[in-house]
Amino acid sequence: MFTFSEKQTALQQVAKHYACKIDCSELIQLFDTKLECSDAEQALTLCTSFQTLIDVAMDDPDKSQVFEPGQNFEALLFQLFNLFYNYMLKQGFESQWQQASDQAVSQNNQQ
Repeated sequence: MFTFSEKQTALQQVAKHYACKIDCSELIQLFDTKLECSDAEQALTLCTSFQTLIDVAMDDPDKSQVFEPGQNFEALLFQLFNLFYNYMLKQGFESQWQQASDQAVSQNNQQ
């Protein structure tokens, strides 16, 4: 189960905010611990959506309004990235993560 610790409320807030912003109900459910990733197709969808979430968050001109003052936004995204990546590895979806990551890099290189 994908979970945030009690100390990670700001991280969960950022994750859910951007999952809503990209309109990905599966990520929203995952971040609300209402979804367990159980198959390769779903894992690829989640990983691809997560890559989009990170890109949108990094490019968001209003990101300072998403988190509490005094917090390092890039550090929060890095924590979220690590949490999500480790979850996918523990679930056995390393190849889906790599496929989504390669696709995101390829798309960014084309832009």
